[in-house]
Amino acid sequence: MEPPTDDKWIVGSPYVKNIYVGGPAPQIVDFSVSDGRFRLVKDIGRIRLEWDDPIVTTGPISVTVYGRAHRGAEPELENASTSFSVNITPPRWDPEPQAEAYWDVPFSFASGVRGLDPNKFTVEIRANGNPIKTLSAVEYPFIFKPERTWTNLTFRVLSIANTEMLRKEIPVKKPIPPQIRMVGSTWQGSDYLIKFTSVDVGNGDVVVENASVVQPEGITARLDTRRGRRSHSLFRIYN
Repeated sequence: MEPPTDDKWIVGSPYVKNIYVGGPAPQIVDFSVSDGRFRLVKDIGRIRLEWDDPIVTTGPISVTVYGRAHRGAEPELENASTSFSVNITPPRWDPEPQAEAYWDVPFSFASGVRGLDPNKFTVEIRANGNPIKTLSAVEYPFIFKPERTWTNLTFRVLSIANTEMLRKEIPVKKPIPPQIRMVGSTWQGSDYLIKFTSVDVGNGDVVVENASVVQPEGITARLDTRRGRRSHSLFRIYN
C-alpha cells in the first residue's frame, strides 16, 4: 500500500483520500484503520479513507492502515501496513457573513464556502432556530428582510449526508439611526467649510433635511446637502 502524497485535503463531502493498493485486488483483502473517526471503502485498485464529520485538530493526526490478504501464503506475504499523518484544514466562509442584521433592512447573504465541492453542500438559513431557506452554491446572493420578531440568524453548511460542516450565528437588532461623522474642514476664501458624511445602516439613501450649529454671535452657518447612499454635506460658515 502507498501512503497519500499530500497531507492537507478536503474533497467534497464526505471527506475522502485515495490509498492505492498493489499486489492482490482490494476485494480479497481485509483492511482496518487505527483511528475510529475514519472508515475504509474498497474500490478498484485502491481503497478510500473517508470521514463524514469535520475534524479540527491542533496538529497532524497519525493514521495507520492495515491490510490482510487470505491466500494461504506466509504471514509476511499476507500482511501489510502504511502510516501517514493527516493535517485537516476545515472549510471556511468566503467571505464571512455580515456580523449583524436589522429588522426590515434588506440583508444580503453572499458567502461561499472554501474547501468544499460546491455541488456537495447546501446552506441552511434559520431565524430563531426555524428554517427559512436552503440554498445551493449557485443561488447567491440571497436577499431578504429580517422580521421584527427575529432575534438571531443562523447559517449552517450541510453535507449531502446532512452533516453540519460549518456554522455562523449573528444577532438581529432594531435598526440604528444613520451614522453621521465629520470627515474634514477647510477654508474657502472667507468661508470655513466643515464636511461630514451620513451613512444608513441598510445602505439606503440619507437625506439631511435640517441641522443647526452652535455658533458665536456674529457668525452665521448654512447647511448645503446632497442626497445619496453616502450623503456628503457641508456646513458653510460665513464671517
